[in-house]
Amino acid sequence: MKKVIFFILSLILNTSFLFAFQPLQPKIVVGGDGIYNSLSAHLFVLKPDGKLWSWGRNNDGQVGDGTNIDKNLPVLINGQSRWKDVAAGWGHTVAIKSDGTLWGWGDNSFGQLGLGNDYYSVNLPTQIGNDNNWVEVYAGGYFTIAKKADGSLWAFGDGASGQLGNGLFTSSRVPVQVTVPIGVSFVKVSTGFDHVLAISSNGELYAWGGNLYGQIGDGNSGNDKDVSTPKQVGSETDWALVSAGWQFSYGVKNNGTLYVWGHNTGALGMDAGIALLTPTLNPNLPPLDLSSLRTVISAGLYNGVALNAGRLWIWGLNNLGQLGNGNAPNGSLFPINIDTEPGWLTIAVSGKNVIGIKTTTQTSLDYTLWTWGDNQSGQIGDGTNDTFKQIPTQIGYPDVYIEPSQKDFGTIQLSQTSIEEVFALYNTGFRSLNITNLSVTGHSSDFIINSSNCLDNPISQLSQCNVQIKFNPAFAGIRSAYISVDSDASLDAEFLIVSGIGKALVNVSISPNNDYGFVLGDGINCPSSICN
Repeated sequence: MKKVIFFILSLILNTSFLFAFQPLQPKIVVGGDGIYNSLSAHLFVLKPDGKLWSWGRNNDGQVGDGTNIDKNLPVLINGQSRWKDVAAGWGHTVAIKSDGTLWGWGDNSFGQLGLGNDYYSVNLPTQIGNDNNWVEVYAGGYFTIAKKADGSLWAFGDGASGQLGNGLFTSSRVPVQVTVPIGVSFVKVSTGFDHVLAISSNGELYAWGGNLYGQIGDGNSGNDKDVSTPKQVGSETDWALVSAGWQFSYGVKNNGTLYVWGHNTGALGMDAGIALLTPTLNPNLPPLDLSSLRTVISAGLYNGVALNAGRLWIWGLNNLGQLGNGNAPNGSLFPINIDTEPGWLTIAVSGKNVIGIKTTTQTSLDYTLWTWGDNQSGQIGDGTNDTFKQIPTQIGYPDVYIEPSQKDFGTIQLSQTSIEEVFALYNTGFRSLNITNLSVTGHSSDFIINSSNCLDNPISQLSQCNVQIKFNPAFAGIRSAYISVDSDASLDAEFLIVSGIGKALVNVSISPNNDYGFVLGDGINCPSSICN
């Protein structure tokens, strides 16, 4: 299909280009419970260009494409809108646009979209309030936490377990401020089914919400031990990472060691047994290298995953291939490594699905998107609806971004040619891009286009080719052309716009020296103001 997408790109591997805006670190999220609705899972990828793609379960419109039909291939959300953060709950989605506005879609039965009482569910992104200073967003089971630029946290949705953090055990259909202790600033936040974990700027661990299985980590358990405001867990100040799962928790300290607590049926990476009511060292995972940008921890439903400098470790259930080792249904209580080289960039798990981005080597410019696990609603995203995939399956499209998106060459005399302008075409997708042709409509004879650099070879991910264009006007007056890229990218055509003014070179004497309208002659038809 044809398309041109105007995009500015930075390499995700510590390399950057000098473009007009700062590209994003790609982000992947998984929503869906897999408990009460075994088909429920929807996935998102936020690409470096700020475009948002989604697929999977869509019964409540949580994909956000304007339908309530499951999607087994990624679809672009909200056209060419640019986003900077996204989070997925058990049936809802919340995201922040590049302008700082907050949006939600999907299930709103508990008010988790923050839209008040007007909607039970929506299947298109719908703005939440009018503020434009949102910077981060997190989605729990049926609630949402969002962070503003001033560091304040706001919550909405199900609050029966105190997960809104405002001192109450009631739900709210509009954002309410989390009661953060005076002098405390949270730099990391993670939402589980009904509890929240956070790390302060001083490295302290805080938690609030449901505590049925001790997932708060304060030594208590039971519904009567839920916590309705952020509570410090222990007195240590060396916490670096946290991830909240279904009813269990992970935390990583500055030395890279993993601590686990809460529900203990196999997702803690240790011998299953009674719930752990306080953070407990897990000796089965090697210390994580926190100096690496490729180190991640993620807690799901009955599984956990960790990236250690790009190496993938995973544990828990495997009834639907969640471990990705091809050995379903045999699960693992202890972390197992399922790769042969440190190629993973980031990873996420939720419900019964795992999604990850990896690169071929530590310094490669190529990056690819992979999913595995349950596929009954098309969650894998490869166009199938098989029961499950038990090994990582590559998905995703190539994508095009062109910079600059338009160019005015100014005024050029008919006998002259402008200086050459270079337009860079970037592949910002997840597969190699093949460009077959550049189609020109409009005043095509006025522009000299050299696109051989883009047509000779496939363009790998995060790579570019260049198109050179000169303006050589054949006629006087305003000249313009629209240039579309014919490629195997996934979106409909848009256009690169080029324009200029052709100025005729004629010998005309006007007396008296006034503008008498148009000067006419053989091959000449122009206002006298642009005729010589």
